[in-house]
This record gives sequence, C-alpha cells and structure tokens, in this order.
Amino acid sequence: MIEPRTHGWILPALLLMAPSVSAQDAWDDGDPALTIRRMAMFGGTGIRLGRRQSEPEIYWDLQRIDALPPAGVFHAVTLVEDDWMISYRYFFQSFHGMRDGRDNISTSTLLGSGTGYTSTPRKMTTQTHVFEALYGFDDDWTLFAMVPYLRKDMTTNTLTDDFDTDSEGIGDLRLGVIRTIKEEQNTMFRVHFGVGIPTGKFDEKDHDETNTNITLPYVMQLGTGTFDFYPGAVFMKQMEGWTWGVQTAARIHVGKNSDDWAVSDSNHLTGWYSKQISETIAGSLRFDFFSWGDYHGASKDLDPDANPANDPHRQGGNRLDLLGGFNFELGDGYDQLHRIAVEVGLPVDEWLDGPQLSSEWMATIGWQLSF
Repeated sequence: MIEPRTHGWILPALLLMAPSVSAQDAWDDGDPALTIRRMAMFGGTGIRLGRRQSEPEIYWDLQRIDALPPAGVFHAVTLVEDDWMISYRYFFQSFHGMRDGRDNISTSTLLGSGTGYTSTPRKMTTQTHVFEALYGFDDDWTLFAMVPYLRKDMTTNTLTDDFDTDSEGIGDLRLGVIRTIKEEQNTMFRVHFGVGIPTGKFDEKDHDETNTNITLPYVMQLGTGTFDFYPGAVFMKQMEGWTWGVQTAARIHVGKNSDDWAVSDSNHLTGWYSKQISETIAGSLRFDFFSWGDYHGASKDLDPDANPANDPHRQGGNRLDLLGGFNFELGDGYDQLHRIAVEVGLPVDEWLDGPQLSSEWMATIGWQLSF
C-alpha cells in the first residue's frame, strides 16, 4: 500500500482568497439618489430587522461572477422563462501507469511469467468536447440537451513490442431537466434528472502490433450501448464576496447492451468554494469524488486473460481529485451573460480494483453564453 498522492502546487491557489470590496461599499457608492433606488428594490433599507446597519442583506445574484460553478460542474444552473444558454466544454484527462488498489505496478511485472497477460495498457488520454443547450421552460424548470464528441488514445505494451490505438466519435446523447426547488434570499437548491440515449459506439476496433483488427478494451469505447439515468441535486449559498456549493449525482445503467455487457453504476460528490477577485474574475477550489463499480456481463470479443483492460471484473474503483480554476466575465448585462471558465486538477487519492490505468491529471475549459 502506498500513501495517497499529494501535490503541493495547489496550495498557492489559496492566495485567491484575498479580501475584495465589501458589499456595503458597493451598495453605497456616493450617489444618494442611486442608493435610494437600490434600497427601494430590496424592500426599504435592504437590512434584516434586528441586525446592525453594517450587515447588509445578501440576495442571490446570477450576475456575480462567483455564482457560476467551476468549469467541471454540470447541471447546476437554471434559467428564467424563455431564456437560452449555449455552452461548450473541452475536457482532457491523462492516465499513465497501472495500479491495483493503491499500489503501482510496472508493465514488466504484468507481462512477467505467471500472470498470463500478453499485453497491458501503459498510458491513455481522453479528450471530450461537450456541446450543451439549455432553455428556460419557466422560472422553475430548465430543459437541457448535451452531445459529447470524444477521442481516446492508448499505448499498449506487449511481450515484444508496443502499439497505439485510438477511437473517435459521438458519445451518448443526454436529455434532461433541472428544477429549482428553493430560491430564498442567498440560497439555491436544485435537482436534475437526465436520460442517456445510446448514440455512441461500444464496439470500436483498431489494429494491434500485428496489424490485426481487434476490438478495443472497455475503457476505449465511446458509448455504453444502454439507456442511462442521471439523477442529482445541488445546493449553493452566496455570501459577501464568495459562493460555496455542493452537488451529488449518480449514473444508473438500465440492462445490458447488445454485446451482453454493461458499464457499472457510479456515484459522484463534489463541493467548491468560489471567491470574487474582481467584478469579472473569480477563483475557485473544488474537491471531486467518484466511485464506480466493475462491469456486468462480458464482451465475447475481449479476452480477459490476455489483457487486464479486457477484464470486466477489473474496472471498478474510486478517486478523489482536487482542482483549482478561474471564471471570467467577458460581457455583462441583464439580457446576456458571456463567460469563460478554466479548471485544472490532480488526483490526491485513488483506489482501483485493477490492475487499471491510473489517473495523472485533468483539465477543463468552458465557454458559456446566455441570452
């Protein structure tokens, strides 16, 4: 067993938490007429009865840059009636080396005598382009549609050589709704429910070192081949100059695909702290925890004894990532929001029911326009 991996470079991100201009200063900008109008908008003084006058009431404000969740968080935003939002996100993740439990295993060990393996993955990258559209059906219900486009590249070692394979194409379409349950003063509580439609291929093939056309391992496939459910909930609270949130979500697979296997169900918990650096920039820190199980069934085209990546019973695990990021406001106004977000992270703890490829690092870049 090895100790969970830690990475000291993330700690300097705490410097983002320097004090910003207070809400009281922003409220009272020296223009008495404007201040009176603002007070009227929020019910007279804008101060809760019984509090000192130095503690202004805080209301949820989507215009604030820290109200936007970090780039890697989905299904946390709702729109007002007849509003639209379009977004694009690019997600990159790198995997390198094999791991069983919390122990790293060399490829030479896996290919050594006694294991039976004739090949094993050494490294892999995944690139996902996510195109999303949201529509405010009314002030409580928001509809969404997501289409991913993926590219996966893997290097595999054998007893005599190594070879590269790749897969590329559309993944599984996702349709769903986001419902605002509570919007009270400075808090938000929303739930979402999505349905995954099996539009991605799950029988991708490529050539090995002998130029034989082989079915790629499970992790290299683009889709699941099953209908999936995506329930989840998010809670966010806005404070003076910063916002925090927590989200839980799950992925539930229904039945098996036509090749008689199914990806396991998974659970996801994430929480973040977002700090206003200025009116147009916010910095964030986020933890991200995933848990997933082994696959059900088995592909008739994959030999689990030849390559650990072909074994449906060596696919489960859990991982805790720590990520830092920034949100940028490109244009504001009450009729349009235009934003860009970036986020980079590293695993701080990982347990795999392997041998499996171990996560190395990940990054997300997002663009968002609402109108």
